[in-house]
Amino acid sequence: MEKIAFVGTAGTGKTTLIDHLRNDYADNERVVFVEEAARKFFNENKFDDDERRNEDIQSRILALILQLERAAHEQDPEIIFCDRSVLDAVVYVLSEGDTEGAEAMYTELEAWVNTYTKIYVLDPEDVPHETDEIRLEDAGIRQKVHEAYIRFLRSKDIQYEILSGTIEERITIVKSAVSKNDIIEV
Repeated sequence: MEKIAFVGTAGTGKTTLIDHLRNDYADNERVVFVEEAARKFFNENKFDDDERRNEDIQSRILALILQLERAAHEQDPEIIFCDRSVLDAVVYVLSEGDTEGAEAMYTELEAWVNTYTKIYVLDPEDVPHETDEIRLEDAGIRQKVHEAYIRFLRSKDIQYEILSGTIEERITIVKSAVSKNDIIEV
């Protein structure tokens, strides 16, 4: 099984990419998608922007991420595409300067991180910054989280690839990687 996570700071096109892939693979039962847990959580629970990145809130989001990903694994697919990952909660806590909290969370998740066969960090430079009723981060916080992501992945020696370009270019890169591994036909 291949499990691909699209991660990174807010508003970088993760959900847009997932939506395009979901449409492209709509008739393929061997492909499963994991929705963005943070958006689902914040749709149901309202918090101020400054509260959203603390360890307590991120731990609650993390529990939802694990629930959604475990449900995807139970379907025994050939490929799982994840809109974010367990690492997002850790990095959001880290971006607030809580290294102890982030490290404690990561220690609990380290084995689960190994379930991802590919991690794409989406490049914020290619997508204009926008906010909505859920995505409240300003451009400064957006960049701070992106930088925290890169630092964290490097510090843990977690392999990743920066995914840049237009949505069409990103889709082509992902589909090419999937077909190269003979996982599913594109």
